[in-house]
Amino acid sequence: NFPEALPWDGGRKIWWDDLFVLERHADGRLAWVTDKAFKLPRRMGYGFSFSTALGVVCAGGSDAEQCFAEVFLLAWDPVAREVTRSPLPSLPQPLAFMSGVQVGSVLYLAGGQTTMKDATGSTVFWALDLAQRGQGASFAWKVLPSWPGGGRILPVAAGRDSPDAPQVFVFSGRSQPSGRASTLFDDAYGYDVRSGQWRVLGSIRPDAATRVPRCIMAGAAAVDRSG
Repeated sequence: NFPEALPWDGGRKIWWDDLFVLERHADGRLAWVTDKAFKLPRRMGYGFSFSTALGVVCAGGSDAEQCFAEVFLLAWDPVAREVTRSPLPSLPQPLAFMSGVQVGSVLYLAGGQTTMKDATGSTVFWALDLAQRGQGASFAWKVLPSWPGGGRILPVAAGRDSPDAPQVFVFSGRSQPSGRASTLFDDAYGYDVRSGQWRVLGSIRPDAATRVPRCIMAGAAAVDRSG
């Protein structure tokens, strides 16, 4: 963030390594842990985190100078009241400003950028199956075919964890061309996990009255499970 001044007033972006824990007590009460301080391995941001049954998987990210390929698992030890950190397979390349989603035991990452200098939006689509943990070389990120659209940063992703038709969805985002104005995307794509095929879903049109396409980015999607 910019604690010293707003960015358009010359404020400098500050990167943090703070880690905060919301603890659930035996009586069900939730309270922030304030008697201890926890830290990430470095000052960083713009990675992607997955909430899993094992803990929080943190993938990639960047600081002001570089993007990172490191992936690690954060878990809470309720007895010691400490955060444990375990390494997971590194990304094929450093990556930040991406989106992601979990379908079943598989984590997916989409889009992002691999450098901080002269960065461009990527067509990254990678997957890691947590069920393969402990299985040697098979527990690694796999490079999958990308959606039939341009490279982008900050797309919005969602997953449909259905036993009949598991899918990954990638929406919108923006391009990051070096030295040129960004392109705002309003497209959407669906990936069939079983067939490994993408399909084009058309433009995002949230306004039923005007039907004007709209770009969405740097947000979170929620799956409607009512139907």
